[in-house]
Amino acid sequence: MPDLNHGDDVAAVNSLRSAVMRLSRRLKHQRVDESLSPTEMSVLGTLSLCGRATPGELARKRNAFLASLVENLDEDEWATLRAAAPVLEKLAHL
Repeated sequence: MPDLNHGDDVAAVNSLRSAVMRLSRRLKHQRVDESLSPTEMSVLGTLSLCGRATPGELARKRNAFLASLVENLDEDEWATLRAAAPVLEKLAHL
């Protein structure tokens, strides 16, 4: 996991977050099947992984799931994410 007290790691995380958000917005606008909203698909995915839950439990489970993904990344994976951020940013602006 990166040292979020180090400026370069904070910048890399912020850059990656921004690139993923922009790319996500772009992909949402290009969806063909709109029978379910992105939020509905996310909720169904979380329920599929975690089982029944109230809205509050869903939010906690989603945050815990994302935190566990990040905590399990090794240094090589973090380096890959740092390198991927500019590429994702470029894709979001094509």
